[in-house]
Amino acid sequence: MQDRPRVWETSAHPRIYESKFATGEAQISLSLAQLLSSWAHWNEGERVQFAQAFAGKRTLTVEDEEVVEFLMQQSDERIAISIALLTTMHHFGWEIRVRQNSI
Repeated sequence: MQDRPRVWETSAHPRIYESKFATGEAQISLSLAQLLSSWAHWNEGERVQFAQAFAGKRTLTVEDEEVVEFLMQQSDERIAISIALLTTMHHFGWEIRVRQNSI
């Protein structure tokens, strides 16, 4: 059975989804290879939903950064908008590692 996201409904907002990446409930490690396997079968809406959920991550592992790089390469502007803040965290983390390695 597929794990379902939490969904709230209010009169002002018909549906509000909560990302398990954001809450820390997503106890998965997703490699780029795993994502690519699923990505090929997803429609545009599912791809955007994934990007929106993934953007809720509070910390990035090396594998997560590979996923961010992949998402940054997508031509769908909705994906770019969804991960905009995540890309700054990715860039900042990369910059710190570069500086530490050059010392």
